[in-house]
Amino acid sequence: MNRPAIRALLFRGWAAFRSRSLTFRVAVASLVALLVLPPTLVEVVSLFVSFPADLADKDFETERIVDRHGQLLREVRRGDGSKPSRVTRDETQTLSSLLVAVEDRHFYSHHGVDWMAVGRAVVTNLTHARIVSGASTITMQLARTVSPARRSLFGKIHEAAVARVIERHLSKDDILLEYENRVSFGPNLRGAGAAAHAYFDKPLAKLSLGETALLAGIVRGPSFYDLASHGDRAIARRARVLHDYRELSGDKEAIARAESEPLMLQSRHSAFGAPHFVRALLGGKFGEVSREKGVVVTTIDS
Repeated sequence: MNRPAIRALLFRGWAAFRSRSLTFRVAVASLVALLVLPPTLVEVVSLFVSFPADLADKDFETERIVDRHGQLLREVRRGDGSKPSRVTRDETQTLSSLLVAVEDRHFYSHHGVDWMAVGRAVVTNLTHARIVSGASTITMQLARTVSPARRSLFGKIHEAAVARVIERHLSKDDILLEYENRVSFGPNLRGAGAAAHAYFDKPLAKLSLGETALLAGIVRGPSFYDLASHGDRAIARRARVLHDYRELSGDKEAIARAESEPLMLQSRHSAFGAPHFVRALLGGKFGEVSREKGVVVTTIDS
C-alpha cells in the first residue's frame, strides 16, 4: 500500500470517528489511552533506572572450606543468610525449558513485559474481584529479586522498568541463567544449584525430569510449595509444570514417567567439620587464605 492510499485510509477513519457519538469517541479514546499509556510510562521510567548492581556481581557463591581431599568442612552463608551455588547454562537446559513453559511462555518474544498477558490479567482480576494473576514475566521476576520495590502500583511500574533495563543489557539466555541462579527456591536457598543440593543432595544436572519439575514448580511460591512441609501441593504443582511442558516438548513417555515419580527428598545436612579450626581460619588467625572460585583448600585431613 503506497503513501497516498495510507493517508486516504487514515483520513476516512478519522472522519468516521468524528461522525460517531461523543460517548463512542470517549470510549475509543479511553481504550487507546489504556493501550498506549502504560507501555509509554514504563519506557520513560526505564530511562531513569540504572542497571541493577547485583546483576553485575557474577561471583556471589558461598565460600566453601574443604580439607586436603576436597571434603567439605563448612559452607559460609552470605550476609543475607543464603548459600547460593552458581550453575552454568549447560546444567540448566532442562530447568530452563520447564520454567519457560510454566512461568513465561512468550519469554523469547517479549521485551521484558508481556503486555498481552498484562491485559488478560487485568480482565481476569476485575472479573474475579481479586488478584488472580500478576502477569510477571521471568525478566520482571528477576527484576523483583535484584531490585525489590514495595508491592504497589508504583512498585509494579518500577519492576517493569527495571525489566526493560535488564533486557537492554543482557541476552535472553543470560537473563534466564541469572534468574535460575538468583531467585528463591526456599528458606535461604538462592538459586537452583543450592536448591538441588539442599533437597536432593546432588548437582542440578544430575536431577531427573521429575525432580527438576519440582524445582520449577516451587519458584512460584517457595513457602506455599515447600517440599518438606507441603509435599502434596508441590506434587500438584509439578503436574501443572509437566502439563505445560508437554505442549512444548511432545515427549509424552518421559513426562508420564516424571509424573509418576515419587517425592523422595535426600536433604543434605550442613557441613560442620573441624569447627575450631574453621573458626580460627575465618577469623584470620592463620593470615590471608587463598581462594579459587569461592573454595578454600586447607591442609587439614578431616
